[in-house]
Amino acid sequence: MKARLLVCSRDSVFYNTAQYLSKLLSSLGTTASSFIKDSGEFCEKLQNIPNPGRMVSYDVVDLFTNVPREEALKILRKRIDSLDNPLETYLSTDNIILLLKQCISSTYFSWGDDFYEQTNGLPMGSPLSPLISEIFLTDLEEKALQTSTVTPTCFFRQVDDTFVIINQQDDPETLLQHLNRQHPRIKFTMETENDNQLPFLDVCVSKTNNSIRTGVYRKPTHTDQYIHFKSNHPNSVKSATISTLVNRAKKICDPESLSKEIDHLKHVFTNFNGYPEKFVTNTINKTLSASAAKPKTPLPQSESSFLSTAKSPTKSKGY
Repeated sequence: MKARLLVCSRDSVFYNTAQYLSKLLSSLGTTASSFIKDSGEFCEKLQNIPNPGRMVSYDVVDLFTNVPREEALKILRKRIDSLDNPLETYLSTDNIILLLKQCISSTYFSWGDDFYEQTNGLPMGSPLSPLISEIFLTDLEEKALQTSTVTPTCFFRQVDDTFVIINQQDDPETLLQHLNRQHPRIKFTMETENDNQLPFLDVCVSKTNNSIRTGVYRKPTHTDQYIHFKSNHPNSVKSATISTLVNRAKKICDPESLSKEIDHLKHVFTNFNGYPEKFVTNTINKTLSASAAKPKTPLPQSESSFLSTAKSPTKSKGY
């Protein structure tokens, strides 16, 4: 039986260090031309693509546990050294790499009465793993696209999921084989469009009259079951459930798909989850008319705060 190793690193010896380093280096994980923050940004970028060709999705198999540590750290070192503006830290590049190595290699855990160590890849559960994986995969895909005989019209990726549009005459299998030759541990799978449609994240991307349309995607196993109106939750929680789904629809749906999605939400909450029709309608109308909230700016964490809260090995719980 195949299983994924997932160990929470919270309260471990290097957790605070990993948290600090992930914030310090976070800007390095958003520089790729393929990077997309969320499904809303993905849909915005799709609107700039005229006459779309063939849609394909390439997904990395077990990304975190297959990222080669030493290679990833070498790439990260080059990225730090090539920065126009140095990082806001007193730590040298050597010290940063040393701390990173300690954080991602201290992967001990217990199963039953036995203790184990993860010897390959990055630990799932560490704050650093998404960042290091992103930097490594950015380097891999940039080199792959520079040497590929297939030139994609677009190449968007979030973590290990990639959305690609290629010319109709190009073979998606050719690009798949090229990607799989880049590194012995990094392997991709492929899904092609079906009936001019392809799901990516929670978006259903479709082609109509040489243009792209976007709507909400739900897996076949989705049940449309949410918090029932008779459940012991305050009405604020119930209205927030509806508002969250409406806001998602506003971000990713084109005008025609948005209308259908709103009708779907009204039907689901009134017929499957026991909500009064007036409650649902008022919540939806209020959400649709509300202006977009301004994003909050997170407070910076100083180095002195990091150093004062870093835990010593004697205080950690360990695994």
